Amino acid sequence: MKWSQNVSLSGYNTLACPSSAQYLAECYTLSDLRETFAFARANKLRVTVLGGGSNVIMPVQMSGIVLLNRLPGVAFKPLPDGQVLLQAGAGEVWDNLVRLSVQRGLRGIENLILIPGRVGAAPIQNIGAYGAELSDTLLSVEIYDPASDDCRTLSLADCQLGYRDSIFKTAVGREWVITGITLTLSPNRPLVLEYADLRQRWEQEEGAQNHPQAVARVVERLRRAKLPDPADIPNAGSFFKNPVVDHDVVAQLRLGYPELVAYPVLASDPALASDPPIQTPPERLKWKLAAGWLIDKAGWKGRMDNGVGCHERQALVLVNPGHRPADEVLAFATRLQADVKARFGVDLEPEPVLLGETETK
Repeated sequence: MKWSQNVSLSGYNTLACPSSAQYLAECYTLSDLRETFAFARANKLRVTVLGGGSNVIMPVQMSGIVLLNRLPGVAFKPLPDGQVLLQAGAGEVWDNLVRLSVQRGLRGIENLILIPGRVGAAPIQNIGAYGAELSDTLLSVEIYDPASDDCRTLSLADCQLGYRDSIFKTAVGREWVITGITLTLSPNRPLVLEYADLRQRWEQEEGAQNHPQAVARVVERLRRAKLPDPADIPNAGSFFKNPVVDHDVVAQLRLGYPELVAYPVLASDPALASDPPIQTPPERLKWKLAAGWLIDKAGWKGRMDNGVGCHERQALVLVNPGHRPADEVLAFATRLQADVKARFGVDLEPEPVLLGETETK
């Protein structure tokens, strides 16, 4: 384990908000975790667990201990039925995991290539992209509970995954440290190609290649074309969730905006992205609105205020090329939210977590 004091955190968050930690602990083993929390208890210090820093907003000063979760390990374990268990430590880089799996011809997470961050953050957000989510392949999550000093395994049901949501965002779950995950992959499961942009590019460029590597190539090209690299332009990826609203809201909005981008989901489970059965009455539907479309229509795409703004190619991505502090990033986001609410009557909920108020694992 590596310990440091009064450390700059500007390089530990992809938004590049100026920040510093009272203590910084890099943990590579379970013993490191236990030692860090023991020190925190003895000195009455807060512990904030940090992975890749790609979905957080950091205040200028982080009191207590910032714990870098770097628990390693990757293992592929074949099952008798042809499926493969992929076990990974929370400190592994998520994108590396995807690339290793597709190189082996394993299907299930190829649509999630190039999502920034570490493995431990994946179940917290139930990361998803291009028609796939972590919940499609997640078997279990291993956690360390500092309160009991115990480790245990949570099943998929235990994790309570929803649309960018999980038990790890609740008051109880925020106290746990994710140490690893297990996925179930297969060389034979169907490729997920329902997402419109993916389907179009797939048919144009890779349609003859029935392989997860081909899907990953298309998704990578799509992401690079739309999303800025945090190494070049500081950002936290998609800053707002796509809001889920009632059928009546969509009907009203379409009176003024016939071109409104909205996708039907089942009212019983707003996280589902598949088309509902034809017999489902409209009043029972909910709709997922494209937050990026709302922001673009409101005129915020490409707008920049004092070093903070919306990316010129993807309105959903807030960028911080001026390396402005968290309060200025949040002030910009608040103005944007208020304008979208005034125009469309729809609330936008941020995806990144503001550290110091609510810790992320």
